[in-house]
Amino acid sequence: MRRKSLLSERYGVVNRLRVTRKFWPWLLPVVWSSLLLVALDRMVHGEWARALLVLRLMFSPRQWSA
Repeated sequence: MRRKSLLSERYGVVNRLRVTRKFWPWLLPVVWSSLLLVALDRMVHGEWARALLVLRLMFSPRQWSA
């Protein structure tokens, strides 16, 4: 089990999306692909809450667009 908190996971995902969208919007598909791999990794390790959080943030742009 990872020691990183869910809040830390949330900020990590949101910051990846925000920075990419602001400075390198053409790379958003690459970041989305990497986040899908992150979610799959969380599922493989039985970290369902983390996987759901990553997927929820990916598909809720209101939560990460500022």
